[in-house]
Amino acid sequence: MPKTSLQPNLTAKQPCLDWEGALERLDGSIEVYIQLAELFLADIDQAHAELHRLLADPATEEQAAKWLHRLRGSALTLGAEELARALHEAEQALSGPESIDPIDPIDRTTLGAEIDAVSSRTQKMLRALIETLGTAASSPAAD
Repeated sequence: MPKTSLQPNLTAKQPCLDWEGALERLDGSIEVYIQLAELFLADIDQAHAELHRLLADPATEEQAAKWLHRLRGSALTLGAEELARALHEAEQALSGPESIDPIDPIDRTTLGAEIDAVSSRTQKMLRALIETLGTAASSPAAD
């Protein structure tokens, strides 16, 4: 796969985003990556609202774990490794063997806040990447 020319401050391997690995898994299709990233960004606020609703109620712990798992899959597709790791850890806290004792509400709030912080960083990176990749894909040198 040919390397895409990027702005100097945007490298293939960011602390929270391995977009180049994701592109490889998508057969190098920048257009598909951009579409998936845009869909992810369009849905993420609603996904976070639903996640916080589920985390607020101990009775919905299993649903929250499933929601975290789905979000993790989307994050992995985009190469959002830091977010995927945070979601996996939260999922394990809710559904893993160590979750026999219920997580108290303060821990649930902290869990949600930690996911929000990582997600915010990932969203900023994705927006910058979409702009950069979109410009690179539409330039004559990208052909």
